[in-house]
Amino acid sequence: MLSESRSQLWIIKHKPRRIEDIVGNEEAKEEYLEWLNIWLKGKPPIKKAVLIYGPPGIGKTLLVEVSAIQYNLELLELNAGDLEGSETIRKIALPFSSEESLERRKKLILIDEIDSIEGSKAPTILKSISDLIDQTKYPIALIANDAWNPELWQIRNKALMIEMKKLSSKQIISYLEKICKIENISYEFDALKIIAERASGDMRSAIIDLQIASIFGKIGLKEVNIAGAKDRQTDVFSVIRHIIYATTVSSARKAVDEYAYDPETLMLWIEENIHKFYTKYEDLELAYSRLAKADYYRTLANKKRMWRFLLYFLEMMTAGVALSKSTKPTYSKIEFPEILRLMSRQRKANDLRSIIISEIAKKCHMSMRKANTEMFWFLLLMLKNEEFKSKIYKKMGWNEDIQSYLNNLSQNLHIKAS
Repeated sequence: MLSESRSQLWIIKHKPRRIEDIVGNEEAKEEYLEWLNIWLKGKPPIKKAVLIYGPPGIGKTLLVEVSAIQYNLELLELNAGDLEGSETIRKIALPFSSEESLERRKKLILIDEIDSIEGSKAPTILKSISDLIDQTKYPIALIANDAWNPELWQIRNKALMIEMKKLSSKQIISYLEKICKIENISYEFDALKIIAERASGDMRSAIIDLQIASIFGKIGLKEVNIAGAKDRQTDVFSVIRHIIYATTVSSARKAVDEYAYDPETLMLWIEENIHKFYTKYEDLELAYSRLAKADYYRTLANKKRMWRFLLYFLEMMTAGVALSKSTKPTYSKIEFPEILRLMSRQRKANDLRSIIISEIAKKCHMSMRKANTEMFWFLLLMLKNEEFKSKIYKKMGWNEDIQSYLNNLSQNLHIKAS
């Protein structure tokens, strides 16, 4: 069986496991650790909460999550999308912040994207967070892109403000090179440079770009330019959540303007994940029917060259899906589209076969066509002999991926006796 490494989401697979492994923002990390260590020594600091802020994708939430792992803390993680009202804070966060852990571990509370709390309920929710800070017996970490949102005034007064800044292109390139070496993917330095510059300091965005470009089997200038047609402003995970949680046509439609890649790819992400958020069958049925209509308009536009139908495609895919719900969506993790995983695996398989056929043609002094249509299948048959297999692999110097690919094909090759 082929390696599954490329089917995993790289922002998870290559997520740092220790604070020192998080790229950049050394001063911010040091300031956060000084604050956290006061808590760990058993005495609350003057500021019982921290407000970590800065642009997306630089490791704000990551810093808190990794510190919980590194210091064996019981973590309660809430997102602004979970806070429909103050009840969540009162029923979940307050008890967690005042009771001892059943495992006798210290605790840490993380509330993410607090600057996205808006609307008529925002003052009540933010007041409940402020009260939580007053009453907590455990550290609270708050995350925001824009800490200077006027709504957050009472939070700012009670929290230690820690700014995290955009990463440099050099820092991002270095980490992308590390990932390429781990994944055993060939790359051009200039291609990584383009990814890093396009990310504008957003490491998460850069890693997503890198994985998408890797579907082509290598990271070159051509692959990078195909994979990313324009600068990314918001990563796909945020865009999906914006669409799912949107309550108006304009807010849902706006999400697609923040997506860096083609809308057809975005539709694959929505199709893969919508059932995890919509809990009512009626809502789910309506959402998928609107996705189907979106796909119909997209096909019509491409086949008939009637580009005005692309407007209907975008409306159905965003506002149509968003307004299909009759109740608030549940919270769920967003998964990488299975079809993109299959494309990645198929691309890998095609690349391996091309390498094998090329080497057979060279060693046997025959054309690529003949090596593909004749010798390749004889090779699979001969690989059923373990002694031959051992010798040919050693002579050809084929790596584990090629060996695994050939073994899988050979084992599934059935020859009928004549």
